[in-house]
Amino acid sequence: MDYLGAAETSILFLLLTNCAYTDLRKGKIPNAASLSLFVTGVLFLAARGRLEQLPGRLLAAAAAVLLLFPLWELRGLGAGDIKLLAALAMFMTPADLVLCIATAFVLSLVPAAGQLLTGHGIRARVHFAVPIAVAAMIVVLVPDLGERVWSSLGGV
Repeated sequence: MDYLGAAETSILFLLLTNCAYTDLRKGKIPNAASLSLFVTGVLFLAARGRLEQLPGRLLAAAAAVLLLFPLWELRGLGAGDIKLLAALAMFMTPADLVLCIATAFVLSLVPAAGQLLTGHGIRARVHFAVPIAVAAMIVVLVPDLGERVWSSLGGV
């Protein structure tokens, strides 16, 4: 990993940790946190000379919002979680973003199961920024993971 990549990954992890911490403490992710993540991602795309990827990443962010919106309507996901996932599109390919979202949902089963087992019931809140942050860190630390998963599935 080059210095710019190390800086990008470090800043991403700091911003994600802030989002997860804020979600745990206050139960929401501030718009400023998602916006700073989004802008930072665009700045790193520009610093790497990859602004030609911006339209595809914006499209992936919009697709994430549209696909996850019904979960917000059903109160299964917070708007801050959706904005956080959309901002992550600036740091990863569309395939990696899909993998990140899927991984976050799988990881969220752990605290959900814990809440069920401790008697908090099905309506207990899962602070989804935590599994999002962990999933994003996994996807970012393993280069081209999304593409490898899709190709192993036969390009599904």
